Amino acid sequence: MKFDKNVPMPERTNKYDWSNMQPGDSIYFDSPKKADVAAMSLRQYIKTHKLAWLITVRKEATGKRIWRTL
Repeated sequence: MKFDKNVPMPERTNKYDWSNMQPGDSIYFDSPKKADVAAMSLRQYIKTHKLAWLITVRKEATGKRIWRTL
């Protein structure tokens, strides 16, 4: 096995920037699966940053919407 040395690690990037989400804000996803992935991402963000946020996910006609309620 060969190990590489001195390879710089890229910066961590996030697909979603949850830091600017305010109570009452929502985001719509036309794919329920993408909404579920985003909701998991948001729950992890809340847990990691120890925030007292509450979120709600609801089905809409053709997709799902995530609200920050607190």
